[in-house]
Amino acid sequence: VVWRQAERVTSEADAAASVSLQAEREAEVLRRQEEERQAELAVVATKEAEEEEERLRAERRLEKEADKKRRLKDKRKERKVEAQAEQAKQSAQEELEAAKRASEVKCGACGQGILGGQFFEAMDQKFCGTACVRKHRESK
Repeated sequence: VVWRQAERVTSEADAAASVSLQAEREAEVLRRQEEERQAELAVVATKEAEEEEERLRAERRLEKEADKKRRLKDKRKERKVEAQAEQAKQSAQEELEAAKRASEVKCGACGQGILGGQFFEAMDQKFCGTACVRKHRESK
């Protein structure tokens, strides 16, 4: 009888150990599955981060290109405005020269036309500037 009780206790202990071992194996399988899932999630997260970084790089590159184009456009526009200003200045100078040539009042020293009332009068002659007055006085 004792022998059978001991056998029964041993078989119950074996069964309990077997259940415990089975539980441990299942826990190990679940742990491995969880580790694999975490590894897959890490790979996906890394891939998404790389894609986002690449997208940002492409966006910055496009912004740089747009900025460069805008600067070139501004530079061209500035050159055009400068060219127009230079042409207007040259045109005004040419008009002034034409008006001086057509003027009835001429400088007594250099013969250049005098416009308006801006002249120097000396020795009953009109001069365009003080340099011409000195030149005329020295020549006499």
